[in-house]
Amino acid sequence: MSSSGFLARLRRRSARPRPAGAADSGLAGQAPTQVFEPADTPADRPDADGLPAAGLPAHRPLTLGPVFPSARTPVSGSAALPFRPDTVLDGWRGPGGIGVSAASIRGQGHRHLGLPRQDDLAVVATAEGTRIVAAVADGVSAAPHAHVGATAATRYAVSWLLDQCADVPATEIAWHRLVAQASWQVVEAGVRVAEVGPDADRADREAAARAVATTLTAVVLDRQDDGALIGSAVTIGDSAVRLLSGDRFLSCTGRRDEEPEVFESSAVVPLPFFPADEVDPIQLTVETDEHLLLGSDGVWDALGGGGGPLGRALATTLRRPEPSLLEFAQVVDFVKDSFDDDRTLIAIWPEVGTDDRG
Repeated sequence: MSSSGFLARLRRRSARPRPAGAADSGLAGQAPTQVFEPADTPADRPDADGLPAAGLPAHRPLTLGPVFPSARTPVSGSAALPFRPDTVLDGWRGPGGIGVSAASIRGQGHRHLGLPRQDDLAVVATAEGTRIVAAVADGVSAAPHAHVGATAATRYAVSWLLDQCADVPATEIAWHRLVAQASWQVVEAGVRVAEVGPDADRADREAAARAVATTLTAVVLDRQDDGALIGSAVTIGDSAVRLLSGDRFLSCTGRRDEEPEVFESSAVVPLPFFPADEVDPIQLTVETDEHLLLGSDGVWDALGGGGGPLGRALATTLRRPEPSLLEFAQVVDFVKDSFDDDRTLIAIWPEVGTDDRG
């Protein structure tokens, strides 16, 4: 097509009448004067938990409580790192009998400031599908290159667990070795991004390490003959592991009847500064009607004890007969005033009766 023909076609398209109520949103960061909302359809209308009745993503975000107008302003891309995606989704219902849904999503705060997502995740199944290895990291907000540290930690953790622990039972992982090695990898990532030379002194290397500080949660789970999953995990910082059992979100730090508020602390000692010899592994059992959840505090702070609308929406989504990865992402991308942090969540569960699927 000639350039004149293309321009003429473009002018005709721009001259078409616009839907009633539509308006320009203006420059990035400015709130639109009006928002065009498509007409409701029965499948779009939300149920009591704010989810569409048909179980598919609605055109409206999952909004928890009243929201100030600034939470609905147009978002901007990442100016600091243009090729870091706003959202990462992964998941499957594999032939090994394990289901996975995973989402790492930039929060409203970083979206509107044009800053990169500081959370990251990595999750993989072994070839036969009966072992899952997963990791979640939340870069420390004050660290200027926290996103680099989060990516280095999650990718190295999953690679190390696959390479070094292939023949090790999931309940016997040498987690202190992983933490020590992952700390070294995070430091090296900081040295590279800060362009610290080989002759740099200790103070320069420590400053580079602080610039990429991150939390880390990692887990290894094996499927058993009865369908349940057993394994172990480690948590460094305020990323955490919970178990969705019945209608409760339980701690995975010991007793299965502990409520999350009892044990979780705001104190954070991240990688690469967490002492490897102080690692306290968590032993895990996930029954066939339960879901294991690994997440960053962008999810846990908003979820609280799990009895509110976010907990109900998450449980509803995961327990549908055909769990939708897009609906899972919509729930994780919730809108709630004062909760604008990045949010990452991995859900892992036994798939009953699917171990022979091709």
